[in-house]
Amino acid sequence: MNILFRTSGGINTKRELGFGHIYRCINLSSYFKRNKIFFLVEDNGGVKSIFRERKIPRVSYLESAELNSDIKSTRESIIKNIVSD
Repeated sequence: MNILFRTSGGINTKRELGFGHIYRCINLSSYFKRNKIFFLVEDNGGVKSIFRERKIPRVSYLESAELNSDIKSTRESIIKNIVSD
């Protein structure tokens, strides 16, 4: 099974997210090791190093965007990585 984790996080204080959502999704993904895991992450600063340090493959990054653009990018990622695989 293919699973996509779509999350946001980072150090940008204007967004007030931090890294909690990122770590939570990474921890949750460890329960699905037998599946093919993909991450689609809105990086608000400092997130890439977290995935690099943990050597997590199949990570795509989004820039902070307005809702319609975010939905479009997420949908495209699902079609590319989940449905067509």
